[in-house]
Amino acid sequence: SFDEGAVLTLRNTSAINNDENIANINVAANDGPSGFHTGAQIKFQSGNNWSDGATYTDIIFKHTKVDSTSLVEALKISGTATNVASHIAIGSSNLSNQGYYYLAVKGYERSSQGAYGDAVNIGVFNQSGDAAATAGIDFRLGQAAVSNTTAVRLLGGKQGGWTNTASTRDGYFKISVAANAQLIDRFTIRSNGNVGIGTMLPSAPLQIDDDSPKILLKDTDNNTDISIHNVGGAAVYSSNGDTVFQTQDTTERFRIDSGGRIGLGIANPGDYFSSYNRVVMGRTNDTGGMTIVSSTTSGGYISFADGTSGNQAYRGMIAYQHSGDYMTFGTDGGLERLR
Repeated sequence: SFDEGAVLTLRNTSAINNDENIANINVAANDGPSGFHTGAQIKFQSGNNWSDGATYTDIIFKHTKVDSTSLVEALKISGTATNVASHIAIGSSNLSNQGYYYLAVKGYERSSQGAYGDAVNIGVFNQSGDAAATAGIDFRLGQAAVSNTTAVRLLGGKQGGWTNTASTRDGYFKISVAANAQLIDRFTIRSNGNVGIGTMLPSAPLQIDDDSPKILLKDTDNNTDISIHNVGGAAVYSSNGDTVFQTQDTTERFRIDSGGRIGLGIANPGDYFSSYNRVVMGRTNDTGGMTIVSSTTSGGYISFADGTSGNQAYRGMIAYQHSGDYMTFGTDGGLERLR
Protein backbone atom coordinates (compact mmCIF):
# COMPACT_ATOMS: atom_id res chain seq x y z
CA SER A 1 0.00 0.00 0.00
CA PHE A 2 1.05 3.58 -0.58
CA ASP A 3 0.95 6.56 1.75
CA GLU A 4 -1.95 8.92 1.29
CA GLY A 5 -1.42 11.65 -1.29
CA ALA A 6 -0.40 11.87 -4.91
CA VAL A 7 1.88 9.11 -6.18
CA LEU A 8 4.10 8.86 -9.24
CA THR A 9 4.98 5.27 -10.02
CA LEU A 10 7.63 4.21 -12.53
CA ARG A 11 7.10 0.53 -13.21
CA ASN A 12 9.58 -1.71 -15.01
CA THR A 13 7.89 -4.96 -16.01
CA SER A 14 11.13 -6.68 -17.07
CA ALA A 15 12.98 -9.17 -14.88
CA ILE A 16 15.62 -7.25 -12.95
CA ASN A 17 19.20 -8.42 -12.45
CA ASN A 18 21.96 -7.03 -10.26
CA ASP A 19 23.23 -3.52 -11.08
CA GLU A 20 20.61 -2.99 -13.75
CA ASN A 21 18.75 0.16 -14.71
CA ILE A 22 15.17 0.09 -13.35
CA ALA A 23 13.85 3.51 -14.32
CA ASN A 24 15.00 7.05 -15.11
CA ILE A 25 13.61 10.55 -14.80
CA ASN A 26 15.28 12.76 -17.42
CA VAL A 27 15.25 16.54 -17.74
CA ALA A 28 15.82 17.45 -21.39
CA ALA A 29 15.84 20.74 -23.27
CA ASN A 30 16.08 21.87 -26.87
CA ASP A 31 19.40 23.57 -27.46
CA GLY A 32 18.54 24.66 -31.01
CA PRO A 33 20.11 23.12 -34.10
CA SER A 34 21.30 20.00 -32.29
CA GLY A 35 17.87 19.19 -30.92
CA PHE A 36 17.14 17.89 -27.45
CA HIS A 37 19.76 16.92 -24.91
CA THR A 38 19.40 15.52 -21.41
CA GLY A 39 20.76 18.00 -18.90
CA ALA A 40 20.01 16.07 -15.71
CA GLN A 41 18.80 12.62 -14.68
CA ILE A 42 17.58 10.73 -11.64
CA LYS A 43 18.44 7.09 -12.14
CA PHE A 44 17.04 4.13 -10.18
CA GLN A 45 19.33 1.11 -10.35
CA SER A 46 19.11 -2.33 -8.80
CA GLY A 47 21.75 -3.12 -6.20
CA ASN A 48 24.41 -5.79 -6.45
CA ASN A 49 22.35 -8.34 -4.51
CA TRP A 50 18.88 -7.94 -6.01
CA SER A 51 16.30 -10.67 -5.30
CA ASP A 52 12.57 -11.14 -4.67
CA GLY A 53 13.16 -10.72 -0.95
CA ALA A 54 15.80 -7.99 -1.12
CA THR A 55 15.06 -5.22 -3.60
CA TYR A 56 18.09 -3.08 -2.87
CA THR A 57 17.88 0.02 -5.04
CA ASP A 58 20.44 2.76 -5.66
CA ILE A 59 19.29 6.30 -6.48
CA ILE A 60 21.74 8.21 -8.63
CA PHE A 61 21.56 11.91 -9.48
CA LYS A 62 23.39 12.89 -12.67
CA HIS A 63 24.10 16.12 -14.54
CA THR A 64 26.16 17.21 -17.51
CA LYS A 65 29.69 18.50 -17.06
CA VAL A 66 30.85 21.95 -18.19
CA ASP A 67 31.38 22.10 -21.96
CA SER A 68 29.92 18.61 -22.39
CA THR A 69 26.68 16.80 -23.12
CA SER A 70 27.69 13.67 -21.19
CA LEU A 71 25.95 12.83 -17.93
CA VAL A 72 28.17 12.29 -14.89
CA GLU A 73 27.26 11.06 -11.43
CA ALA A 74 26.93 13.82 -8.83
CA LEU A 75 25.17 12.08 -5.92
CA LYS A 76 24.45 8.45 -5.18
CA ILE A 77 22.30 7.03 -2.40
CA SER A 78 23.22 3.39 -2.14
CA GLY A 79 20.64 0.86 -1.06
CA THR A 80 23.04 -2.07 -1.26
CA ALA A 81 24.13 -3.36 2.14
CA THR A 82 27.89 -2.87 2.58
CA ASN A 83 29.97 -2.22 5.67
CA VAL A 84 27.47 0.40 6.82
CA ALA A 85 23.68 0.36 6.85
CA SER A 86 23.37 3.11 4.23
CA HIS A 87 25.78 4.99 2.06
CA ILE A 88 25.83 8.33 0.21
CA ALA A 89 28.54 9.27 -2.27
CA ILE A 90 29.12 12.75 -3.69
CA GLY A 91 31.18 13.09 -6.85
CA SER A 92 31.65 11.47 -10.22
CA SER A 93 34.85 9.46 -9.86
CA ASN A 94 35.12 5.72 -9.49
CA LEU A 95 36.12 4.87 -5.94
CA SER A 96 37.19 1.72 -4.14
CA ASN A 97 36.23 0.99 -0.53
CA GLN A 98 33.57 3.70 -0.50
CA GLY A 99 31.16 1.26 1.14
CA TYR A 100 33.06 1.64 4.41
CA TYR A 101 31.57 5.11 4.92
CA TYR A 102 28.13 6.57 5.39
CA LEU A 103 29.27 9.60 3.38
CA ALA A 104 32.04 9.59 0.79
CA VAL A 105 33.25 12.59 -1.19
CA LYS A 106 34.97 11.38 -4.32
CA GLY A 107 36.61 13.47 -6.99
CA TYR A 108 39.10 13.44 -9.78
CA GLU A 109 39.99 17.11 -9.97
CA ARG A 110 42.68 18.01 -12.45
CA SER A 111 43.74 21.58 -13.18
CA SER A 112 44.82 20.43 -16.63
CA GLN A 113 41.15 19.76 -17.38
CA GLY A 114 39.89 23.11 -16.14
CA ALA A 115 39.46 22.42 -12.41
CA TYR A 116 40.53 25.15 -10.00
CA GLY A 117 43.06 22.83 -8.37
CA ASP A 118 44.12 19.21 -8.03
CA ALA A 119 42.30 18.68 -4.76
CA VAL A 120 38.98 17.40 -3.46
CA ASN A 121 37.78 19.73 -0.72
CA ILE A 122 34.95 20.02 1.79
CA GLY A 123 33.84 23.51 2.83
CA VAL A 124 31.93 24.36 6.02
CA PHE A 125 30.55 27.88 5.66
CA ASN A 126 29.27 30.36 8.22
CA GLN A 127 28.39 33.66 6.56
CA SER A 128 27.64 35.48 9.82
CA GLY A 129 29.32 38.83 10.14
CA ASP A 130 29.60 38.44 13.91
CA ALA A 131 33.19 38.49 15.19
CA ALA A 132 32.41 35.44 17.34
CA ALA A 133 31.08 33.34 14.45
CA THR A 134 32.53 29.85 14.08
CA ALA A 135 32.24 26.84 11.79
CA GLY A 136 32.71 23.34 13.11
CA ILE A 137 32.16 19.62 12.90
CA ASP A 138 30.84 17.54 15.81
CA PHE A 139 31.46 13.83 16.31
CA ARG A 140 28.54 12.62 18.42
CA LEU A 141 28.45 9.19 20.04
CA GLY A 142 25.69 7.53 22.01
CA GLN A 143 23.32 4.61 22.40
CA ALA A 144 20.98 4.43 19.41
CA ALA A 145 17.85 6.51 20.10
CA VAL A 146 18.45 6.79 23.84
CA SER A 147 20.94 9.64 23.93
CA ASN A 148 24.16 10.94 22.38
CA THR A 149 26.76 13.52 23.21
CA THR A 150 29.52 15.35 21.38
CA ALA A 151 32.71 13.37 21.94
CA VAL A 152 34.98 15.58 19.79
CA ARG A 153 34.49 18.96 18.15
CA LEU A 154 36.64 20.47 15.40
CA LEU A 155 36.11 24.21 15.18
CA GLY A 156 37.40 27.15 13.17
CA GLY A 157 36.87 30.67 14.43
CA LYS A 158 37.84 34.32 14.10
CA GLN A 159 40.58 35.90 16.16
CA GLY A 160 40.25 39.39 17.61
CA GLY A 161 40.40 42.19 15.08
CA TRP A 162 38.57 40.27 12.36
CA THR A 163 36.71 42.52 9.94
CA ASN A 164 34.50 41.58 7.04
CA THR A 165 35.79 44.25 4.67
CA ALA A 166 39.54 44.41 5.30
CA SER A 167 42.43 41.95 5.13
CA THR A 168 42.66 41.52 8.93
CA ARG A 169 41.06 38.08 8.81
CA ASP A 170 43.06 35.97 11.25
CA GLY A 171 41.52 32.65 12.18
CA TYR A 172 42.21 29.84 14.62
CA PHE A 173 41.58 26.10 14.78
CA LYS A 174 40.51 24.29 17.93
CA ILE A 175 39.90 20.69 19.01
CA SER A 176 37.68 20.02 22.01
CA VAL A 177 37.26 16.58 23.62
CA ALA A 178 34.55 15.51 26.05
CA ALA A 179 35.29 14.52 29.64
CA ASN A 180 32.25 13.37 31.65
CA ALA A 181 30.05 14.54 28.75
CA GLN A 182 31.48 18.09 28.91
CA LEU A 183 33.57 19.46 26.05
CA ILE A 184 36.97 20.74 27.15
CA ASP A 185 39.28 22.71 24.86
CA ARG A 186 42.43 20.64 24.38
CA PHE A 187 44.31 21.90 21.33
CA THR A 188 44.57 25.03 19.20
CA ILE A 189 46.55 26.50 16.32
CA ARG A 190 46.59 30.30 16.11
CA SER A 191 47.06 32.43 13.02
CA ASN A 192 50.72 33.11 13.91
CA GLY A 193 51.44 29.37 13.96
CA ASN A 194 51.59 29.07 17.74
CA VAL A 195 50.27 25.73 19.01
CA GLY A 196 48.59 25.39 22.39
CA ILE A 197 47.88 22.21 24.34
CA GLY A 198 45.68 22.90 27.33
CA THR A 199 45.62 26.60 26.46
CA MET A 200 43.77 28.44 23.73
CA LEU A 201 46.13 31.45 23.80
CA PRO A 202 49.68 30.09 23.36
CA SER A 203 52.40 32.74 23.57
CA ALA A 204 55.16 30.55 22.10
CA PRO A 205 55.48 28.23 19.08
CA LEU A 206 54.47 25.40 21.46
CA GLN A 207 52.89 25.98 24.86
CA ILE A 208 51.58 23.23 27.16
CA ASP A 209 49.41 24.17 30.13
CA ASP A 210 48.72 21.54 32.78
CA ASP A 211 48.91 21.04 36.54
CA SER A 212 52.23 19.28 35.91
CA PRO A 213 53.13 19.69 32.21
CA LYS A 214 55.40 17.05 30.73
CA ILE A 215 56.78 16.11 27.32
CA LEU A 216 57.70 12.44 26.85
CA LEU A 217 59.84 11.16 23.96
CA LYS A 218 59.85 7.37 23.73
CA ASP A 219 62.31 5.33 21.68
CA THR A 220 60.22 2.29 20.72
CA ASP A 221 63.25 0.51 19.23
CA ASN A 222 64.92 0.32 22.63
CA ASN A 223 61.90 0.85 24.90
CA THR A 224 63.56 3.86 26.52
CA ASP A 225 62.29 7.35 27.04
CA ILE A 226 63.28 10.85 28.03
CA SER A 227 61.04 13.55 29.49
CA ILE A 228 61.01 17.27 30.18
CA HIS A 229 58.83 18.06 33.17
CA ASN A 230 57.76 21.27 34.95
CA VAL A 231 57.51 20.35 38.64
CA GLY A 232 56.48 23.35 40.73
CA GLY A 233 58.46 25.68 38.48
CA ALA A 234 61.55 23.46 38.47
CA ALA A 235 62.77 22.17 35.10
CA VAL A 236 63.17 18.41 35.45
CA TYR A 237 64.84 16.47 32.67
CA SER A 238 64.76 12.67 32.95
CA SER A 239 66.20 9.89 30.84
CA ASN A 240 66.74 6.15 30.98
CA GLY A 241 70.36 6.58 29.92
CA ASP A 242 72.98 9.29 29.54
CA THR A 243 72.16 12.93 28.89
CA VAL A 244 74.27 14.39 26.09
CA PHE A 245 74.57 17.95 24.80
CA GLN A 246 76.02 18.55 21.35
CA THR A 247 76.80 21.65 19.30
CA GLN A 248 75.56 22.20 15.75
CA ASP A 249 78.21 19.98 14.17
CA THR A 250 77.07 17.12 16.50
CA THR A 251 80.30 17.38 18.49
CA GLU A 252 79.64 16.26 22.05
CA ARG A 253 80.34 18.97 24.62
CA PHE A 254 78.70 17.84 27.86
CA ARG A 255 77.48 14.51 29.26
CA ILE A 256 75.78 13.31 32.43
CA ASP A 257 75.97 9.54 32.43
CA SER A 258 73.39 7.22 33.96
CA GLY A 259 75.51 6.98 37.14
CA GLY A 260 75.46 10.76 37.67
CA ARG A 261 79.06 11.35 36.53
CA ILE A 262 79.73 14.50 34.50
CA GLY A 263 81.98 14.75 31.48
CA LEU A 264 82.97 18.15 30.05
CA GLY A 265 84.43 17.37 26.67
CA ILE A 266 84.74 13.77 27.87
CA ALA A 267 82.23 11.17 26.62
CA ASN A 268 83.22 8.41 29.07
CA PRO A 269 83.65 9.86 32.59
CA GLY A 270 82.77 6.48 34.12
CA ASP A 271 85.94 4.95 32.67
CA TYR A 272 88.23 7.10 34.82
CA PHE A 273 89.34 6.16 38.34
CA SER A 274 86.21 5.66 40.40
CA SER A 275 87.34 7.85 43.32
CA TYR A 276 87.93 10.86 41.07
CA ASN A 277 85.41 10.58 38.24
CA ARG A 278 82.37 12.47 39.48
CA VAL A 279 83.46 15.35 37.23
CA VAL A 280 85.93 14.71 34.40
CA MET A 281 86.86 17.53 32.07
CA GLY A 282 89.36 18.22 29.32
CA ARG A 283 90.28 17.11 25.83
CA THR A 284 91.96 13.83 25.03
CA ASN A 285 93.70 15.35 21.98
CA ASP A 286 94.92 18.62 23.54
CA THR A 287 95.54 20.39 26.83
CA GLY A 288 92.77 20.57 29.40
CA GLY A 289 92.05 23.14 32.05
CA MET A 290 89.54 25.03 34.18
CA THR A 291 89.31 28.75 34.92
CA ILE A 292 87.66 30.43 37.91
CA VAL A 293 86.89 34.10 37.25
CA SER A 294 86.46 36.65 40.07
CA SER A 295 86.53 40.42 40.34
CA THR A 296 89.79 42.28 41.02
CA THR A 297 88.77 42.83 44.66
CA SER A 298 87.46 39.34 45.36
CA GLY A 299 88.80 35.82 45.58
CA GLY A 300 88.40 32.53 43.78
CA TYR A 301 87.86 29.41 45.88
CA ILE A 302 87.88 25.63 45.77
CA SER A 303 86.38 24.18 48.94
CA PHE A 304 86.46 20.68 50.36
CA ALA A 305 83.43 19.82 52.53
CA ASP A 306 82.27 16.91 54.65
CA GLY A 307 78.90 18.38 55.63
CA THR A 308 76.69 21.48 55.36
CA SER A 309 76.75 22.86 58.91
CA GLY A 310 79.25 25.54 59.88
CA ASN A 311 82.78 24.98 58.65
CA GLN A 312 81.88 21.44 57.58
CA ALA A 313 81.04 23.11 54.28
CA TYR A 314 84.67 24.27 53.86
CA ARG A 315 86.96 21.99 55.90
CA GLY A 316 89.70 22.45 53.32
CA MET A 317 90.17 25.39 50.97
CA ILE A 318 92.34 26.63 48.15
CA ALA A 319 91.91 30.34 47.53
CA TYR A 320 93.39 33.03 45.32
CA GLN A 321 92.95 36.62 46.51
CA HIS A 322 92.98 39.01 43.56
CA SER A 323 93.27 42.12 45.72
CA GLY A 324 96.69 41.00 47.00
CA ASP A 325 97.62 38.56 44.24
CA TYR A 326 98.40 35.65 46.56
CA MET A 327 97.20 32.07 46.99
CA THR A 328 96.43 30.33 50.29
CA PHE A 329 95.83 26.76 51.35
CA GLY A 330 93.58 26.16 54.37
CA THR A 331 92.60 23.17 56.52
CA ASP A 332 90.48 22.50 59.61
CA GLY A 333 87.68 24.85 58.54
CA GLY A 334 89.66 26.90 56.11
CA LEU A 335 92.38 28.08 58.47
CA GLU A 336 95.29 29.32 56.45
CA ARG A 337 98.25 26.91 56.55
CA LEU A 338 100.27 27.96 53.52
CA ARG A 339 100.60 31.14 51.44
